[in-house]
Amino acid sequence: MYNLRKQLQSELAGTREALLGYCKGISAEEFVWEPRPGMKSVKAQLEEVGIMEKIHTRMLNTGDVLNWQTAVTWSGEDVDSIFSDMANIRKETNDFLESCSDEEFFTVKPMPEALQAWWGKEYAPEAMIRWILRHEYYHVGQITYNRWMLGHDPYDEA
Repeated sequence: MYNLRKQLQSELAGTREALLGYCKGISAEEFVWEPRPGMKSVKAQLEEVGIMEKIHTRMLNTGDVLNWQTAVTWSGEDVDSIFSDMANIRKETNDFLESCSDEEFFTVKPMPEALQAWWGKEYAPEAMIRWILRHEYYHVGQITYNRWMLGHDPYDEA
């Protein structure tokens, strides 16, 4: 029988693998390089991915909404530290997917007021997990393109 939660876990894993692959071998200079003033570096994009996932996963698990600035305490400023922290956040997401029943996964719930401006008044956990996945995949594309501008052709490096 088809299991959507398992499918989403597989897609989350594949997206994270792509993200790791596109950041493999990144230099310290490239990691903080901003394509234009005000645009996010790879580091800033990874932090955004981690923070966004942490906030939404915590909400799924407990109903609490974390503050953006304090949601994640990063263990370091380098790519390995950030990916390690992101792996811990992903574990929380996967733990949620493993723990909820099919009924819970699709049950519409009231959205905490702090997130209603982005989501509206209700959500289903299934939609929230899809958002986490889409958000990360979006940043995979940005990071790939930004690194390509620095000479890292993803077709040559695949």
